[in-house]
Amino acid sequence: INWGTGYRLTTDHISGNPVPFAHSHHRDALYSLFFEDDYSLIPNRLFLTGGFKLQHNSYSGYEIQPSGRLLWTDDEHHSAWVAVSRAVRTPSVQDQDLQLSEPLPSEESMPTVALALGNPNFQSEVLHAYESGYRQQVSKVISVDLAGYFNVYSKLRDREFETPYVVMSATPMLVIPMLYVNAIDARSHGLESAISWTPVRAFRVQASYSWANAHLRNTDGQGLGQGDTWSSPTNTLSLRTNWAFAHRWSL
Repeated sequence: INWGTGYRLTTDHISGNPVPFAHSHHRDALYSLFFEDDYSLIPNRLFLTGGFKLQHNSYSGYEIQPSGRLLWTDDEHHSAWVAVSRAVRTPSVQDQDLQLSEPLPSEESMPTVALALGNPNFQSEVLHAYESGYRQQVSKVISVDLAGYFNVYSKLRDREFETPYVVMSATPMLVIPMLYVNAIDARSHGLESAISWTPVRAFRVQASYSWANAHLRNTDGQGLGQGDTWSSPTNTLSLRTNWAFAHRWSL
């Protein structure tokens, strides 16, 4: 059994003119607890790993992130696994307390500014991840890994335009508020493969390839046009070598 607790306290005081937040001082406390255990369902064949992380933060309160994994080892050369997990990105001070204005180019005689606003009701972004994989030890010096995943995201951050208003002063100004909201869902899926070659104990070559596809949608089901796909590479290829050429030294 692996378990533990944690505590983190962060304070800040922000100065400047203007201060880009609704409050110039923040005090954030984070408490956490994690637990994990392994269970042998079939001796030397099928193993279950289960656990969770429970935390309390100053922005969204309690969050739980559980994970469960099954590992099947037919023999010492083959293994397969599946996993289901839930993860969150908790809100930050920017998500809930931002208050930042930016001048906009305008053909009107009245100056126009965009006002980015944090949302005190902003919630955590959520991910449900489904994964599976297979590993084979082809020989004493070569191993191969294959994996696939499907991710479901909800309550991702977006900006929502609020009703514009005019600030009356010596120079009237048109303000266009933009509020952070949890308004985007997303799906992503992909495949990963890797091969490792260790011709001698001190030298290893690793090659890998991954393919990923992701799409965003508003919570009303409408696509986001040109922003429909995350700016992540669809194809990634890597090649790495490691040479432990001396005691405590590697290249």
